[in-house]
Amino acid sequence: ADMRVAYEVEDRADGSYALRYRTLRAGAYACRVLLNGKDACVPHTVRVSAGVSDASRSIASGEGVLRATAGEAARFFIRSRDSWGNRRRVGGDQWHWALVQVDAPLNLSKDGFELLPRIAAGGIASDSHNGSYEVNFLVNAAGPYLLHLRLGGPRGPLLRGAPFETHVFPSATKGSMCELTGAGLLGAVAGAIGAVVVVARDKFGNLQLEQPPFLLHRGREEMPLAGPADSTNGGRGV
Repeated sequence: ADMRVAYEVEDRADGSYALRYRTLRAGAYACRVLLNGKDACVPHTVRVSAGVSDASRSIASGEGVLRATAGEAARFFIRSRDSWGNRRRVGGDQWHWALVQVDAPLNLSKDGFELLPRIAAGGIASDSHNGSYEVNFLVNAAGPYLLHLRLGGPRGPLLRGAPFETHVFPSATKGSMCELTGAGLLGAVAGAIGAVVVVARDKFGNLQLEQPPFLLHRGREEMPLAGPADSTNGGRGV
């Protein structure tokens, strides 16, 4: 595309001229000096690079920004951009990240006055030296989190859109971690309803949001338990 740049020329009154220009878009530009409509010298290629990184214009991408599974590695990327939205092509930024549990109790600071958020994971993003940064994390506790991304330090400016709402989902149900409660475990009367509550958990003890099918054994015969809707505490009434 033809991207002409506004400029001004200063006559220095000594046979030379000063050219000043300003562009907001990074890229390669052709610089031509014309005298009476003709090239006065060989055209030059001027390369304009991106400015310093601006957290408010930088972006994060990848599934790990919004979701993860307990006990499984998650990943996301950060792309540094300058104040004009130009993509940075070199590294050198320090992107600090912290994954904070929303429903966890707060920590008391050493001086006993400041309540600090419970950080489940955090650190400095890995520099790919091309303007891109990578973060890998793993947490075992399922639930809602806030993902903070800051430029330059743990109290630096937040990345555009941060903090992000990240949800960590339970892993697969583990039978040895599940619980059974209810009077139906002690027995029942033929024709009457026997109530059993199945609390399904993964291997980390996280309550399952989606209940798997359960089977009731009678001798060698298996009967699916198609009970009523899930209870509010993560269990399923049967």
